[in-house]
Amino acid sequence: MDIALPPCPRTVQKTLLSIGLLLLDRIQLTALGCFTDSLAALGEDCRLALMTPTGQTATTDQGLEIAVSESPLWPEGFDYIVVMGGLPGKLWRWSNTISRYLRTADRLDLTLVGLGNGTETLARLGMLNGHRACATSRDLSTLSAAYPDVHFESGHLIIEDRKRITSLDGTAAADLAGLLTTRHI
Repeated sequence: MDIALPPCPRTVQKTLLSIGLLLLDRIQLTALGCFTDSLAALGEDCRLALMTPTGQTATTDQGLEIAVSESPLWPEGFDYIVVMGGLPGKLWRWSNTISRYLRTADRLDLTLVGLGNGTETLARLGMLNGHRACATSRDLSTLSAAYPDVHFESGHLIIEDRKRITSLDGTAAADLAGLLTTRHI
């Protein structure tokens, strides 16, 4: 008697790391390049979605526009939501959309990451209240005065405090990508 075996199921390869990168205006190109290039080492094991609040372009500090084809995707599929960019800028007028999206991600227990001036964006939305956060020594007193409920510290490239990670701009973004990558390998 022949027994028919069910066909082998197609294996679905789950990515090791899934990051939603929410771009606002005033993005530093060095940080964006270092972050994305460092994640590229994972190849297909990393899903990186570049999003803006509206699916419109984001602008760098140098005035260059970065075309993005995605509005924010439902955050549940991501391991991290990284915010890059912030005030002022044309995308900031969507701050209610940004706030709702990040609060949804927080309720889903995702780690929120502020990269460079994305840290100030999280602070402005109250998402860093009661947390430690990175600041350059140049910006420490200004940020501390503007956001007294956030414990800003200088002298660190990256600070992790519970479900919040903050990082300086520039090449520190590569260190941040390395931190997120090693957690998932």
